[in-house]
Amino acid sequence: MHTNVKRNVMYVGVTNKLEDRVAEHGDGRGGAFTRRYQVKTPVYAEEYRYIDDAIAREKEIKGLATLQKRCAGRGVEANLGGLA
Repeated sequence: MHTNVKRNVMYVGVTNKLEDRVAEHGDGRGGAFTRRYQVKTPVYAEEYRYIDDAIAREKEIKGLATLQKRCAGRGVEANLGGLA
């Protein structure tokens, strides 16, 4: 998970080479979304053995409310009225 300087935009993605992906975002070589919103600061990562598990978690995080994403980025469990 990456964010911008203001921490008002979150980017969630899957990669098999985290260090390379962090460098790409930092250098502005990421996708259109990360370039447009200057999403360069890594804030959270999880490691999975199987790609299907990683993709499922990515979809789960993308479905969270903004506050929950920010809490997830800090490693905090957020349950807002059972919405998680």
